[in-house]
Amino acid sequence: MACSRAESCVGVNGGGGASGRCLRLFVLFVPLATACDGARRGPDHFVTEDSIGVQIAVSTAPRWAGGQGWRLEEIPEVTIGVVEGDERYLLHDVYQVRRMSEGRIAVLDAGSARVRVYAGDGAHLFDVGGRGDGPAEFRSPQFLTLAEDSIVVFERSPGSATWFTPGGAFVRRVATPGGLDGRSLYPLVVGVLADGRAVVAAAPPGRERPGQRIHRPSMAVWTFPLRGTEADSLFSFLDREQEYYQSDGRPSRRDVIFGHRSYVTAGEDQIYHGTTESYSINVYDGTGSLRRVIRKPGPASAVTDAHLDRLVDWTADRAGLEQDRRDALKRSFRDGPVNDSLPAFRLLVVDAEANLWVENWAGAGMRTESFSVFSPEGEWLGDVTVPTGLSWLRGSRTNPIEIGSDYVLGVWEGDLGVQQVRLYRLLKD
Repeated sequence: MACSRAESCVGVNGGGGASGRCLRLFVLFVPLATACDGARRGPDHFVTEDSIGVQIAVSTAPRWAGGQGWRLEEIPEVTIGVVEGDERYLLHDVYQVRRMSEGRIAVLDAGSARVRVYAGDGAHLFDVGGRGDGPAEFRSPQFLTLAEDSIVVFERSPGSATWFTPGGAFVRRVATPGGLDGRSLYPLVVGVLADGRAVVAAAPPGRERPGQRIHRPSMAVWTFPLRGTEADSLFSFLDREQEYYQSDGRPSRRDVIFGHRSYVTAGEDQIYHGTTESYSINVYDGTGSLRRVIRKPGPASAVTDAHLDRLVDWTADRAGLEQDRRDALKRSFRDGPVNDSLPAFRLLVVDAEANLWVENWAGAGMRTESFSVFSPEGEWLGDVTVPTGLSWLRGSRTNPIEIGSDYVLGVWEGDLGVQQVRLYRLLKD
């Protein structure tokens, strides 16, 4: 059986100017149970197909058999955070967690605009940053990374990277590169490659306002060296679904409930992008060339009134709304733009061994239950169940989970929104 292929061309800009070259994005239609002519078969559940340098990796079942696979220990090895008490352990809006040498844990606590550093047993060591306009302070810290244990914090607006020594001493602040026309990109950092380049998503300069009511604006993926000043544009993708409308005669916009959106992350020498209409992840190399597409069967669940009710209750509980305001919120949700189907997944994470973890959609999207794990070659290994409450940051694109070879470091969130940083040991059979 032959494969069919759809091909489109997206303009790519090189660092410093338009290069005129095109990035070809391939959409190959591969039946989940049947390989195309020339396809390479692995086990019965995994098929790969090469087409003009792009590998399509399709899994119909996980590699791990019953009783095999990876799992997290039920009791966290380290817990950081309290409901009340010592201010050094009160966490608000944790955006990032990173494990440093000697087991130390760095926590980007956006609520206090600080990076809090703790010992391997969870004891507080020191803070860097704080809210303000000074050279070592932050207004909107967004992403934390480590450069040989040096602490690097990115801010989206103004676009900047602030460096601290492993012991917390301020080193320097540098502006992140702007657009090719000199305008600020307001970059959202989504990961760092092994060669030291930050991967950022940003609205292309001059992005036009849409004419249609429901629209997915475009975003561009850029890279720039942590110590450099030149950005390189790699590829574009469609952002989250939004409704554009007039409110009191003024243009407004709001997200579509359960709307489709894109997730982008990076690890080692690859960049990953997936859009939640289907369970399909594109894998690019560091130059922005598409190298692999990872696919597996995904749920195609229709949105029901029960999904909306659960979302209303969850939102109202977190906000402490009284019944009359809950009723108004429910009417607003049902009258507003609502997608017909639930997203196929959310959140992409690359672990220390270049495995891709894809967070599975659970219920109405208000809790985390499991991740599907894919090998570096794109094979679906199986699913890893995570403890109830181990949460992504809702509404955030940044990745609050770090996965090492033998641990998962993440943000646990209780019913009242209280956050803790927890480290779980990862066991591999």
